[in-house]
Amino acid sequence: ESLQMFNSDLSQATFIDGDENNWIPSPANGVLRKLLDRDGGEAARATTLVRFNEGAVFPQHSHPGGEEYLVLEGVFSDQLSGPQKEGTLIFVKLRQMIDTQTSSPIVVDTNLPALRKTKSLPSNWEKISSPHKTLSQISEMLLFYEPRYQERVVMEWWDPPTSLGTEDPQKFVCRVVEEGSEAAIGGEELLVVSGQLQIVEGAGPTHGHVLGVHSWVRFPPFVQGQGPRIYTTSQPCQVYIKTGHIAMELKTTRVHGVLQ
Repeated sequence: ESLQMFNSDLSQATFIDGDENNWIPSPANGVLRKLLDRDGGEAARATTLVRFNEGAVFPQHSHPGGEEYLVLEGVFSDQLSGPQKEGTLIFVKLRQMIDTQTSSPIVVDTNLPALRKTKSLPSNWEKISSPHKTLSQISEMLLFYEPRYQERVVMEWWDPPTSLGTEDPQKFVCRVVEEGSEAAIGGEELLVVSGQLQIVEGAGPTHGHVLGVHSWVRFPPFVQGQGPRIYTTSQPCQVYIKTGHIAMELKTTRVHGVLQ
């Protein structure tokens, strides 16, 4: 596939392994990109990992249709605050917002130092039900929710019980997507922020594959009669999860961020 079209068929499941060294230069010096999905040229609906070397800066530009990014390594400096003061890695989604979503910028701190060191949750995290009785804790931070289109973005922390060890071949079930659920109806994508996960059932091209840090996976809406998709982990794992948006993309045409 070309730069303009890469993993652009949203009706197909796909994944990019975090270990793949398929970085390509960007138009800016010292800035590399790893394409996850893309539909268009420089002005594209795109999901990308972007690595900035120290001192790099991307020229001033606009993103009709919005921009969402997650800082994975380092400290990100935007075009208004000057060159990067250190090497930085960010996960970026471009031109994937409808007109009703565009507003003032929103910044959310997703760091987990308190969650990792104490038993109490930070105020913006909450404990949620575990699909497996041996999983000691699943915690979630809601980043975005759009009820009209059922689009939801969360950060989750999966914490298997250390007392049971990490050699159990079955590992620990931490996420189950079943027919009729929000993720099944609207599709989903996940980015492994830390740790690793495995999809053991209903996974298509990722079946049995261990997805390590910075791996990315995307699934379309379920087809009728599809069995559940089951995620497992054997170590603490932080995951970015976005659901509902793929069905909307498949059913609509979006031009410069405006639903047509």
